[in-house]
Order: sequence, then structure tokens, then C-alpha cells
Amino acid sequence: MTEISLQQNLNAIIEARQPLVKRISHLCTELDALETVLKNIADYGNSENSKLTDDQKASIAALPTGSVIKQTSGIKSEMKKLESRFSRETVNIGVIGRARQGKSKLLQSLTGLGKREIPDADGMHCTGVRSSVCHQVGIETYANVYFYNANEFLATVLAPYFVQLNLGNAPQSLEEFSTRDLSISAITTAVNRAKFEHLKKYQASLNQYRDLLNHLSPLRITQQDIPKFITQYDPDDPSIAYYNYLAVKEVRIFCTFPDEEVGKIAVVDMPGLGDTGIGDEERLVNTLGQDIDFILFVRMPKHTGDYWADVDVELYDIANRALQNTSLDNWSFQVLNLLSDNSNLRNCQDLKETIGAHHLRVAKVIIVNCANSSDVQKNILPLVLEHIAAHIKVLDQRFIQAMETALINLKGQVSELVKQAGNSIVLVGGTTEYSIFSNLFREFWNEKLTLDLEDLRIDLWQNRQQRDPNLTTALDKAYHLAKNQTGIPDIEEIRKQSKQKGAINKAYYDLLDVVRVTLSEKFQSQLDSSLKISVDAMKQRVADIFFKAGLSALIVDKENASLLQEIFGLLEQNSDHNTDRGMQKIHQGFQDLIEFNLYYRGLAQPRIRKHLDYLTAPREGIAGAECAPDLGPNPSAEAIAEMLQTLHDEALYKINEELRDLLWEPSMSAFSVIEEFLDCVLRAEDVETSWRNFLWDHREKVWANEFKWQNLVASLSAFSTPNRLSVM
Repeated sequence: MTEISLQQNLNAIIEARQPLVKRISHLCTELDALETVLKNIADYGNSENSKLTDDQKASIAALPTGSVIKQTSGIKSEMKKLESRFSRETVNIGVIGRARQGKSKLLQSLTGLGKREIPDADGMHCTGVRSSVCHQVGIETYANVYFYNANEFLATVLAPYFVQLNLGNAPQSLEEFSTRDLSISAITTAVNRAKFEHLKKYQASLNQYRDLLNHLSPLRITQQDIPKFITQYDPDDPSIAYYNYLAVKEVRIFCTFPDEEVGKIAVVDMPGLGDTGIGDEERLVNTLGQDIDFILFVRMPKHTGDYWADVDVELYDIANRALQNTSLDNWSFQVLNLLSDNSNLRNCQDLKETIGAHHLRVAKVIIVNCANSSDVQKNILPLVLEHIAAHIKVLDQRFIQAMETALINLKGQVSELVKQAGNSIVLVGGTTEYSIFSNLFREFWNEKLTLDLEDLRIDLWQNRQQRDPNLTTALDKAYHLAKNQTGIPDIEEIRKQSKQKGAINKAYYDLLDVVRVTLSEKFQSQLDSSLKISVDAMKQRVADIFFKAGLSALIVDKENASLLQEIFGLLEQNSDHNTDRGMQKIHQGFQDLIEFNLYYRGLAQPRIRKHLDYLTAPREGIAGAECAPDLGPNPSAEAIAEMLQTLHDEALYKINEELRDLLWEPSMSAFSVIEEFLDCVLRAEDVETSWRNFLWDHREKVWANEFKWQNLVASLSAFSTPNRLSVM
């Protein structure tokens, strides 16, 4: 496999991960919603609910809600790690080892960086934070520094010391930490005393790094400044101590690797294990879980003799714990660091031969001098990249499958909880659920829907012969616009058009068309919009009644939806609307109401057009007294203007008179439509039963407070359906 194909394979792996990110992000949102529902169920029994007796509250408290919440939270945490893993734009190789095993030397050889960027601890362990080194071709080396904020620092860095060393409650602020009296009277073991010294260093040095907590991240720094943020001492002058690293969560270094063709990879330098810092192990596990695709374990056998010790097995187990259901055997190499004089070669070979006997399962064991860059470039990097390209898809799939298995188990727990909670409905309600519903439906039918719709009908009946105010206003406006904007040009313009058209009569006939079209347009533009306003207002009055009756809860998008349309949509989904006679009538009533409209073309246009004949020029097949009069062979421009104005005024007068008789039409239409609507949704045979069945299916939404428990159980049940909570 060539280097170019390796690079292409790595790029393909990164691209193939991207579609999963969106799905995982959606799953995290689903898990958040599930957690909210579960907490609401748990809180329901603790609420000051007068309807619940102590026994009823106890029955809710006995549900295994807490364990499902814990399970959901754990899966969500792992899902976030998976999202972080698949969102990365690099394939990451983690380098892990106890202090002074050659880990930093290996990193230097892989990246081409020196001890200023990756301290090698010649005199003492000095790596203070986790660093990642990302390969980018043709750039000057720089780094981005990410700092803890104050709350993160208190919770994830300091709090574990107070817990493990039994120092009392962890400080809740930096000020409290700075003044805390740290007593060592209860600390007896040497290990704990060393850990306590670490904590005291955090306190004693607080003013040296305090300003960096809550510093805007990332902070971009030059290659020259990198040591100030990742080491405890200046590499060139150990007498100069640095404290910035105490506030640093991570440093990401960007540089060009010696092998420029390696592709989108990064190597991650994990802080050396084996010192006495508290929390290193947990941070290692979290990092491996979300930021590392492949592990290089580094071990330097002593030249005087060595063996696989408990600390080696412990380190392996820590890394393996981060993978959960995914084994390390295809996910890691063991690097045995060969000294430059080969004095530990025999011991390297012994450890290679005995690694399996200690259950340290890795894909390959490599003996190499970590300080020799050419050997590392030749014997480690190509093998690692080839192995990653060949196996990482399988490894990614294992992560996904592990999550899917966890989600399937969670859905099973949710289903069982739904079953147990469902059995508590009668107990929690204090009476049968249907008897509660029957009382609510009776109020809905008799006191809300029927009375309010009948009141609307009476109001429309009393006003059915009244002029529609919207249409009246629109007609008045159209009349005044048409009177003032006739489309008739001045005398000079008429003469100009006559010359252009070569005949005065030609100009006269063309201007008749202009005046006629202008007059028609004034009425069409005004009347169409007014008719729509009147019809929409009538529909809104109906919608308001259903809204007041409680059906507004059925709207999914309350900002962009019509209540009538939403109800009709639910009726369409109702399996009975094709067979149930009552439901058929309700369905028909809503459909007819929604589709009803009044239009200019159907209502007013025929009445207007017959009065526009006087503005129509005589043509072949169109002639007679009803057409525009002939002005003779050579009329003057003044005569044309006068005739156009006369014909326009006459047509406008007749149109206005004609349309005045239509002003009551929207009122009569509104009454007629509502009368038919009520016939369908209130008066038809069996519709009351059909409404009862329909609202029974939607009771948790319509009467959310009365059926809060049932609504919670229904919301929980939705998460156990096949299309929910799945990453596959």
C-alpha cells in the first residue's frame, strides 16, 4: 500500500464519519428530551398535587425511574464522546506510558519537534498538560492553548483532591480555595502526602495562573512560547519555573511532520502516569474515549533486567476501560524503547515474548529506539498508518454497535417503565380515566363547542343582509382610484400617439383598450384582497371557538399553523374517517370550510365586464350600439379625449351601481357556509360519538393538566417506538 493511497484512505475514513455526526447529535437531543420526561415523571409524585394521596405518591416513587434516568445520562455521556470522536478532522494516535519510558522521545521523532515543544524529562518529569500535535503541510509551527474556566477548574481539578484526601467540602470559588487552611493531620501515607503537596502547589501558585482561568480560548501562541504553557520549568534554564500549565486544559500544536505525505493525522501526548497527581487517570480515560483512534503504549525495559509488572497491567486496564465494549487487541501497538547502545535489547525481546502471558493483548509489538527519528519514521509510522487504514472502520463500527446495544437495552427499560406507569393510571387519577374524560367531554360539547358555534350562527344570520364592511371600503377605494386614475393621456400625448400610429382613429381605438384595462384593474386589485379578508375573518371566528374549547393544544407549530388546518390534518389521519359516518361528516365540514373562498373573478367580474363594452373598440365581429362610438374619419385630439372621459365616467357609474348590490354577498355567503358547517360537525347523526372518540385519542394534549400523568406516560412511550433512539 503506497503512502498516497494511505493518505487517501485516511481522508475517506474522516469523510465517512461525518454523516454519523448529524445522527448522533440528533440522538443526544432525543436523550435530553427523554431525560426531561423521566425527571417530570419522578417529580410528579413529589409535587404538591392535591389529587394524590400518600399511597398514590408512594406508588409513583416505587417506579424504577431513577435507574432509567441514570442509564440515560450514562448513554448520553458516551454518545457525546462518540460525537466528538466522529467530528474530528484528523485521525488521532495517542501515545501513553508511565513517566520516563521514552514517550516524549517517540513523540519528538514522530513530529519533528524538539524538547521545547515536547519536554523529554531528562532531569525530572515536567509535562504538565495534555498536548496534541497536528500535521499540516507547509506551515510555521504554532499552538492553540485552551484554558479551564473557573468552574471547570474547581470541579474537575481541585474537587477530586478534597474527596480522595478527605479534606472536607471542596471549595466553591477560587477565593475560598486561596484562603482554605489545608491541614495534613489526617494524612498518613507517603502517597497521599505527595498528592497533598500537589494540591498545596495549586494553592501557593494560584496568583501566578489565576488570570488565565476564564481566559478566552483558544489563545494562539508562537512556537517560541509553547514551553511557557506546557512545562513546569524552562527547558533551557531549569531555574525558571512556569505555572501557566496549571490553568491549561489542552494545547494543540500545528506543524509539518517529517513525512509530509502522512495525511490528516495527529499524535496526542498524554501526561505521564506514575506521578502523584489526582485525576490524571480519569482524564486519560475520557481522552481515550473521545479523542483517540489508536494507541501506542511505550515501555523502556531496564538494561539490568525487567519484567511486565502490575503497573503495566494497570495502565493497560485503564486504557481498556475507556473502550468499554471494544477490545484493545486491534486498537493498539506496544512500543519497546531500545536504548541507543542496545544494552536493553535482550530484555526488550523477553518482554515481547512474554507479553501475551500477562494478558496484554495488542495488535503488534515493535522494538525501536524512540530517540532515533529515522528508525521511528521507518519502523513505526508506516505500520501504524497501514493498520489504522485497514481496521479503523471496523473499530468505528464496534463503537456504534456498542451504542446501539446500549440504546436497545435502554428502550427495553423504557418500555417496562411505561408498562408499570400505565398500570398506575387509575390509581393516580383517583377514579377511572374514562369517567374523568366523560365529564370533560360533556363540558366541551355542551358548554363550549355547541353553544359558541350556535352563537356564531345566530350572529351571522342576523347580519346576513348587511353590507360587508371590507367590501364596502374596497369598493369606495376602487371607485375613487378609477375616477382619478383614468389612464387617459393629455391632448399632446394623444397627438403624439396619432403620429406614431399613422392614424388618429388607431390612437383612439388603442386608448380605449388602455382606459378599459386600467378601470378593470382598479376593481380587481381592491376587491380580491377585501373578499379574502372577509372570508379569513369568518374562518378565524370559527378557529377562535375551537381554540377556546381547548383544541389549540393540537397545534404542533403554534406560530406558523392554522388551527382548522391542523384539526383537518388529524381528521385525515384518523383511521375512522373513511368508515365512520359521523367522522365522515365532520371531515367533510372542515374540508368545505377550509376550501371555501370568494373571488373577484367569480363574484364581481361578470357584473363589471358587461359595462366595459362601451370602452371596447369596434372590430370585425364586434360592432353595434354597445361598442364605443365611431368618431368619424379624422377626429381631433380634443374630441378623442372628451369621448374617452365620457365613456369612462359612464362605465364607472354603472359598475359602481352594479357592485353596490353585491355588498351583502359576503355576509350571506358566510352565513350559508357556517350553517352547512354546523350541519356537518354538530347536527349530523352520530357526530357527537365521533367527536368523543376523536378527543379520547387526543385527551392528553387537549386536557394536559387533567391528564398530566397520562401525557407523561404517552410521551415516555414514544421513545420506545422503532424509529426512536437508534444510531444505526
